[in-house]
Parts: sequence; C-alpha cells; structure tokens
Amino acid sequence: MKKPVTICVICVLLIGGLSACLYYLSTHDLFKPNETVTTTEARIVDNRSVSESSITKASSEYVTEDPKQTEPTTREVTDEAFESKGYAYENMIGDTLYFYTVKNNSQSTVKVIGNAVAYGSAGNTVGAETADIDTLGPSETSIMVFYFSDVKDIQKFDCSLTFEKQSFFSPVISNIQLDETVNDHNLTVRATNNGDTDAFLLQAYALFFDKDNKLVSYDSEYITDGDAALKPGATLSA
Repeated sequence: MKKPVTICVICVLLIGGLSACLYYLSTHDLFKPNETVTTTEARIVDNRSVSESSITKASSEYVTEDPKQTEPTTREVTDEAFESKGYAYENMIGDTLYFYTVKNNSQSTVKVIGNAVAYGSAGNTVGAETADIDTLGPSETSIMVFYFSDVKDIQKFDCSLTFEKQSFFSPVISNIQLDETVNDHNLTVRATNNGDTDAFLLQAYALFFDKDNKLVSYDSEYITDGDAALKPGATLSA
C-alpha cells in the first residue's frame, strides 16, 4: 500500500544575480509502522567562481513541544508546535502559487492540513485553497503548495493549520541525504536513500529569490529510477 508523504530539506544559496534558492523534496512511501529515524544534514558543494561563492543556510528559532497522548487527534496548530513561512509567486498567466513551509517542533508524527485564504487590495477575499502534508515527523520540515487559479495581485494570505497524529506511516525525510552542488549556471541535487524503504515519486522543489528576497521563479524535478522510486542505498541526481 503506497501512501503520499511530503518532505523537504532547506538550504539558502547566493547564486549570481539571484539571492537565494530553497530546495524541497516530496515523495510517496510504502506502508510501514512508525520507527525511530536519524536526522541527516544536507551537504553543499560550491563550484562557483570566488566572486559568487557566498553561501548561507536558513536559520530560525525552534521550540519543542511534547503533545500528550490524551489530547484530541485533531486540533489547531500552535506556534509552539509548528513553525511555518509562506512564499507567494505569480506566474505569467495570472495564477498565484503560495508555497508554505512547515516544521514540526513536536514529538509526534503528524498529518498537517492547511487552509489558505487570499485577500485583494481592498481587503476582500479573492480565493481560498487547501493543501496538506501527509506525514511529517518530529523536527522535520516540509512544504505544501496552494494554487490560486486565475487570481493575481494578492496582497495578503491568511493560512491556518490543523494536524492529526499519524500512527500508520513512518516519516522518511530523515532517511534521505541531499548533496547539493552549485555552479555559475545551475544547481544539481543528489539524493541518497539511507533507509530500508523505497521512496516513491521523490521530487525536488527549488524556489529562486532575487536580491530583494522576492520569489521570482520555481522549479521541480523527480529523482526516481524506472520504477518511480529511490530505492534503499541508491543515489540519483536531478
């Protein structure tokens, strides 16, 4: 039984005329009971010229909370339990994408459900969309994407989150090691599955920002073999 799981690892890079790039992953995982996993850090190799080689990593404050087992399985997410940030992008045909990153600061594996409301310049509601992250383990960060079709010039987003404790599927982000190489023209991502479960439909997301920290482009690529998976011990690139 396959189950969708969204995962991500974040790094921030200074690239030529672009100020920063955030990289994310999503995947589908086979059914597997929850188990203890080990967090791995993404490694960055810089092949750019000296004048373009400044690299920094995204940072923020994390607060840990241990939800009690007697609490309801679904409740509003508090600032202490989750950490989140949104990035808006308007494409050439007048649609708006709202990329929303979520970090799980609790001790539970959860499913995160998001509802985003978009407002125009007059303060009126111009759109509402839902998205989710099916499985997010403790200390893991992932991304959800809200797609507002035929909606542009959005002035404000209001995103609310709820979560359900996930007891049937284990998180896989900690099993995926990322090695990112940046040069004068592009980025290459190498993903290695250090776990013992196939990672299905592994997908890398990249968000590109200008010097004013405005999201100016995005891209995504699947990192899979002919079976649409990254198998245990395998390394693939995109």
